[in-house]
Amino acid sequence: MSYRLILLAACLALANGVLASNIRSWGMATSGVSLSDEIAILTNPASPGDTSASTVQAYVEDRYGIGLLRNCGLAFATAAGNRRLGMEVTQTGKAPYRNNQVNLSAGITLFSKSRFGISLRAYHRSVREQQQTTSILTWGSSLGWWIQPFPKTSLGLVIDHPESMTRTISTNDEQPSIRCGLSWSPLRAINWSLEAVQRSGTPIVVASGIRYQATSMLGFSCGWRSDRMLLSLGSSVSFSTWRLDFYFEQHRQLGTRTGAALLFFLHKRS
Repeated sequence: MSYRLILLAACLALANGVLASNIRSWGMATSGVSLSDEIAILTNPASPGDTSASTVQAYVEDRYGIGLLRNCGLAFATAAGNRRLGMEVTQTGKAPYRNNQVNLSAGITLFSKSRFGISLRAYHRSVREQQQTTSILTWGSSLGWWIQPFPKTSLGLVIDHPESMTRTISTNDEQPSIRCGLSWSPLRAINWSLEAVQRSGTPIVVASGIRYQATSMLGFSCGWRSDRMLLSLGSSVSFSTWRLDFYFEQHRQLGTRTGAALLFFLHKRS
């Protein structure tokens, strides 16, 4: 049981960081830093996303059956000219530990195929112990870059918590990290993604996944990630005004992690 407690402590630390709202990319075992879809701006603030639709998403995650890691949230993304805007509100955990997060993201096109973005996040954490509740309010940020150097190929880079790189890290600060990725679509129905993540003081994590859009309605994905799991699987069901995404992953020690998201496309632009 001791190894499970150690892993739980590590997962709680990760839960305080950037929450993954792009459920479809988790089916590919990646955070989706180089991908471009309706809600990707909340993963990489520079992502162009789908500029033809405003999107609302509700999602929930069950992380290894551990109540302290359960995550749910609401997200919104829209476009205004060459700008992309996003907002997300999430809650992780339950009493005696809760972590609430608000994420605001904005991205803009710098050149025809290159974009830059920034995210600002506020965290409110509450811990109840011996009839007393301790609350902590902190903040974080992310800088994102996205480029399409070749047709059907895109690159993404995100620096999380750059504000922490110039000061001593305390236990309440977020650890800085760098995420970089490559996305390639050799065929219209196939998307392959490769991603690397480097967090301060930890080994590099490598992830790779593939998504196959079998029909206009059904899509499937699978992936592998080096730090915590053997396999990730995902699926999606799409209609003209909404989509349902699922993912499943298997951790080597903790067990199963699952998530689902319901997306509504509010309107289409011509």
